[in-house]
Amino acid sequence: LSGWGRKLIARAESIARERGCDFATTFVMDWEYLPFFQKLGYIIEGQYTGYQNASRQFRFRKSLIQ
Repeated sequence: LSGWGRKLIARAESIARERGCDFATTFVMDWEYLPFFQKLGYIIEGQYTGYQNASRQFRFRKSLIQ
């Protein structure tokens, strides 16, 4: 793959820093891209249950302060 996801997240984080944001958050379902966000330095901040097929939603957070 060409790394578009990584490039997109890096650009979004750059814009957030330019606008004075201290952190970024995202919500990801357990069947989506958990390892992807973890590789980019996001940590699990919360977990939500009660979804269809016993799926879980995770809230990820990453500090943007350098």
